[in-house]
Amino acid sequence: MLHQKKFTKQDGVEIDNIHSICYDNDGFLWIGGSNLDSRTIILSDRKLVLQRFNGNMFHNINLPDYKNPILSVLQIYKRKDGQFYIVVMLNDGYKLLLFNPFTTGFKPVNLEDQDSNLDGLSKIFSYDGKDYILSQKGTTISLKKLDSNLSSSTLFNFTSSETKFLMESSSRITPFKDFILISDDNFDTKVFKWDGTLIKSIDTVEAATYRVQEKITIDEVFFLNNIHYAFLYKNPNLYKINEAKKSLEIVKNNSLPNIHLNTVNDANGNALIFSSTEELLTISTLKNNLLKEEHKLEIKATNGIKVAYKNLKKEVWIATNGTLYYLKFPNKTIKNYLPNAEHRSIKPLDSSNYLLATENKGWYKINPILNTVTPYKLTRNGKTFTTSSTNLIIEDSTIWSNGNAGILKINRKTRTIESFKHYPSISPLKINDSIIVYGTNGYSLMQFNTKTEEHSKLLNTDSLDISDLHALDNSNLIIAATSKGLLTYNFKSKKSAFYNDKNTLEDPYLLMSDYRKDYGYLLGSRSGIIYSFNPESKKITTLYKDELKAGIATILFDKDTWWINTFNGYVAYNTKDKSKTRFSEKDGFSHYEANRFSALKTENGLFVGSIGGLNYFDPEILKTQNDSVSLTLLKVRHFNKKQKRFENNFNRQNLDNNPTINLPSENRTLDIDFGLKYCNAVDKGYTYKYRLDNRSWTALKNKNSIQFPNLASGDYVLEIEAENFSGNKVGESLFIKINSKEFFYKTWWFFTIVSIAIISFLLWLLYQAKQRKILQQEFSQGLIQSQENERKRIARELHDSISQQLTLIKKKAQKTKQEDITLLTHNTLEEVRAISRGLYPPLLKQLGLTESIEQLILDVDEQTELFISGDIAKIDNYFNEDQTLNCYRFIQECINNCLKHAEAKAISIAVNKDNDDIVIVIQDNGKGFDITNAKKKNSLGLKTIYERIRILKGELTIDSKPNQGTIITVKIPLSNV
Repeated sequence: MLHQKKFTKQDGVEIDNIHSICYDNDGFLWIGGSNLDSRTIILSDRKLVLQRFNGNMFHNINLPDYKNPILSVLQIYKRKDGQFYIVVMLNDGYKLLLFNPFTTGFKPVNLEDQDSNLDGLSKIFSYDGKDYILSQKGTTISLKKLDSNLSSSTLFNFTSSETKFLMESSSRITPFKDFILISDDNFDTKVFKWDGTLIKSIDTVEAATYRVQEKITIDEVFFLNNIHYAFLYKNPNLYKINEAKKSLEIVKNNSLPNIHLNTVNDANGNALIFSSTEELLTISTLKNNLLKEEHKLEIKATNGIKVAYKNLKKEVWIATNGTLYYLKFPNKTIKNYLPNAEHRSIKPLDSSNYLLATENKGWYKINPILNTVTPYKLTRNGKTFTTSSTNLIIEDSTIWSNGNAGILKINRKTRTIESFKHYPSISPLKINDSIIVYGTNGYSLMQFNTKTEEHSKLLNTDSLDISDLHALDNSNLIIAATSKGLLTYNFKSKKSAFYNDKNTLEDPYLLMSDYRKDYGYLLGSRSGIIYSFNPESKKITTLYKDELKAGIATILFDKDTWWINTFNGYVAYNTKDKSKTRFSEKDGFSHYEANRFSALKTENGLFVGSIGGLNYFDPEILKTQNDSVSLTLLKVRHFNKKQKRFENNFNRQNLDNNPTINLPSENRTLDIDFGLKYCNAVDKGYTYKYRLDNRSWTALKNKNSIQFPNLASGDYVLEIEAENFSGNKVGESLFIKINSKEFFYKTWWFFTIVSIAIISFLLWLLYQAKQRKILQQEFSQGLIQSQENERKRIARELHDSISQQLTLIKKKAQKTKQEDITLLTHNTLEEVRAISRGLYPPLLKQLGLTESIEQLILDVDEQTELFISGDIAKIDNYFNEDQTLNCYRFIQECINNCLKHAEAKAISIAVNKDNDDIVIVIQDNGKGFDITNAKKKNSLGLKTIYERIRILKGELTIDSKPNQGTIITVKIPLSNV
C-alpha cells in the first residue's frame, strides 16, 4: 500500500511554484520557489520566503532584502556540514547564498570577486565530496569549485559560439574521474577535461523510437551499480554513459514518455525515476536493465517534479506547482491491503486465498503470496450488494454471513445472496449442521435453522448489547460477550447464566470472546482487560491489563506470544516473561486502531484488520522501530520593546543558548512553536503536552505550538513533552525559562522605593509635628516662665519701690499726726503687699510648697464665704524651684477658676503621695461645665492648667458635667520630676 498525503495552500504552503525541496539535518523539510505576484510585471508587496515544514505547520523565513528583490529560489542544496547553498534569481541577475537552517542566517558566496550579480547560474552538483557550479558573466561560463569559507575557485572558463544563451537552472554538470559532461538546452553536451580542455561535443545519439534531436542535452542523470544512466531533453529513451568512450549509448527497449522528469539517488545506492504524462505521475525503477513501473499516481505535474528523500525505499516528498505530496512506500515486513476500508471478518477461502469482508465496502479475495487483491462481487436480485459482516461461515458451496439484512446465504458459484431478515444480526456462529446462533443489540439471543430457514428466540437479552459469540466444536455452551458482562447459554439444557460481579469483572463491558486451551474462554473488555472464564468452576480470572486501557479488538496466538490487537496499537505479549511490545503505523501497520472480528492466523503469517487497512505480517521477523525523535524549539514570537512590534525568532542557536525568554510588561503575549527532530513529517500517534512550574499538564494533542495571550507576570519554567501513540514519553523534555515582566509600578523594587518614600515622608511629617510640639511646648513654657519672671519683677518693684515709698509717706503722716493720711496710706500699702504676694508668693521660699498651699487655703477661707478644706501631705522634697512654683500656681489657678465660674459652696483640696506618684485632687460642688465645648472655645484657663501639668510631666483629668460639679485629678510620677 502506497501511503499518500497532500499539502496545499489550505495547509500552509505559500509558494505558488515550488522549484526545490530539501531535508535539513534534523529531518525538517525546506521549500523554495517563486510566487505568481513576485514577477516584475506584477505590483505587489508580497515578499518571497523560504518555508520550513515540521510535520504539522509551515514556518516562513524571510529572504534577504536587496535593492532588486529576489524573484525565485531555484535550488536548495545541502552541504556536508548541513548548511544550504541557495541559488536565487533577482531582477538584475543571479546570486549564490549560504543559508544556515539552524540559525536562519544568510551569507553571500563570492563567485566572481565582485559585488555585482551574475548573469547566470546552474544548479550545484557534487562529486567526490566536493561541490561544483557553473556561473556566467557576459559570454564567459566558468566551472567553479565551492569552498567551505564562502569563496570559490575557478577550474576553467569557456564560451559557446553556437548561439547567445543564458546559463540557468536547467544547465547541468555530470562529473567523472577524468572528465566532465556539461550540458544546456542551448548547446550540445560538451566533454571537458578537469583542466578545461574541450575533448568533444556530443551532437548525435541513437534515437531508437524517437526522432533525431537538434541539440543533445542531458536532462537527468542517475547511477546504479556504478553505471551512470541519462535521459535527454525531449527524448523518452534511456541512455547509458560510456565512460571509456565518453559517449551516450541507448539502453534498448527502455523508454519513458514524459512531460516532466526527475531522477534521484540516495546514499544507499537506490534510484527512482519520476515522470509525468498528463494527469498521471509514474514512479519507476531500473532492474536488470529494464525500467519497471512501481507506482502510478493521479498527480498532475505541470511545473516540473522536485523530490526530497532520505531513504528511497521508505518515503519521498514530491513537489509540483504549489503542492506538496508525501509518499510512504509499502513496508516489506508488513503488507497492507485496502487502506481506505474498515475490515471485519477474514476466513480461508481455499488453500491460498482468503475472503475478506469490509465495513460496507464489499468483499475481497486476498492472496498474500501473490500479493493480489480481487473484488469478490455479490449480487442480490440482480444488483450489486454490500454489507457489513462480522463473521463468515464458509462451506463447500455456500457462505453464511450476516448484516443489517439479517442472515445471508451466498452461493459460492454464482455469488448471489439470499437474505433471511428478522433482526440485525451480530457474530453468527454455526454450532451444528443446521443451527446458526447469533446475537443482537437490545433484543434476543437468536437461532436460525438453515434447513427450515426460520428464526427463533433462544433467550431474551433486551437489556444487553451482544458484542461477540464463541462456542467450541461439538459443544452446547455458548459464550457471549455483552455490554454488561458475560452471558452463557447451554443450547441443550436451555439454561443461561450471567456474570457481572465487579469483584471478578473490573470492567464488565466486553468486546470479544475467544478460547485458548491452556486458559479457557478469553474475554476482552473495553478498558483493555483480558479475563479467562472456566465454565466448570465458574471462575473468572484477570490475565492481562493494557497499560493504555485500550479496548481489546481481537487476539491471535503464536507460540508463547499473544498478539493482542487493541484500539491503540498491536501488542506482542509474551505469556512467559510477561513482556509487551507495542506496534503502530511507524512499524508499518496501516492504522493504529484494530477492528473487531478481523484477525486470522495462517501458516505463513497473521492477518489483522484495522479501521484503515488490512495488515499481513510474519510475527517472527516483525521488529518495532525505536523512537529516535527529540523535541526542539523552532520559533518564538513575542513583543520587541525596542522595536515596538512583534517579531519571530527562528534562530535555534539563539533560542538554545538564551536561557530565558523575556516578555516586556507592555505586551506579555508569547507564541512558541516546537517540533520533533528526525520525525517522519506525517507520522501519526505523537502528541504533546506542557506545564508551567510543575503544575498540572495541559494536553495539546497533535498540535505543536503553544500560545499565551497574556502571561501573568512572574518567572516560569515551561516544560514540554512528546508522547507516542502508546502514551510513552519520547525524547527528552524541552525546558524553557520565561520571565514575564511586571509593570514597573507593580514591581517589588518600585514598591520598596515608594514604601521607603512614603515612610520617609511620614517620618518627616512626624518629625515636623514633634518639632512643632516641642516648639509649642517651649513657647508655652517660655510664655509661662516669662509671665512668672514678669510677676517676680512687678512683685519686686511693688515691694522694693512702691511699698517703700508708701511706708515713708505713712511715717511722715504719723509724725505730723495726720490720721486720715496715715490710715489711707496703710490701707494702700496692704493692698500693694497683697498684690505683690499674688504676683509671686514669697512664702514658697520661706515656708515651702506644703505650707504655702495650706496658707493659700487659709487665705481663701478667711477672705471668701466659700467653705474650703484641705488634706496636704508633705511634698516639699520632690520638686525643684520651678516645679514647686508650677504646682503651686496650678492649685492657685484651679481655686481662682472655682471662685470666678463655679458658683460653688464648698471645695476640697487633697495632695498625697501614692507610691511613686504625687496625686492632687481638687473637687467642688459648683455648676460644672461641658469640657468639650470649653476645649473648642480654646479656654485660656484650661490651657494654662494643662500646660503647667505638662511641664511637670504629669497626667491631668477633668471630670465635669453641667450641674454636677467638677473633679480635677493630677498624677505626677516622681520618676519624671
